[in-house]
Amino acid sequence: MNYLTRLLIDFAYYLNTSVWYQRKRRFFYNLLENDEYKYKKYFDIFMMILIFSSVSILIYEVKKDAHDLLNLFNSYVISIIFFIEYI
Repeated sequence: MNYLTRLLIDFAYYLNTSVWYQRKRRFFYNLLENDEYKYKKYFDIFMMILIFSSVSILIYEVKKDAHDLLNLFNSYVISIIFFIEYI
């Protein structure tokens, strides 16, 4: 247990000093939180389109049988994108 704790602490220090990690962290922070970041608007529009398409597919499935490709898109592609954004 002590070895695992030490390994996690060392990894945290490595990330804290890593220039690559800090750039990625700043990019994703700006993309998700900074309203003045030039790409945030496009990301927000993309996420809204995904939400509307997911809801539209759900409504369509209630009324009619949806095509398998549509179900795959909704179940996997949209869900994976939402999961990555959540992480």
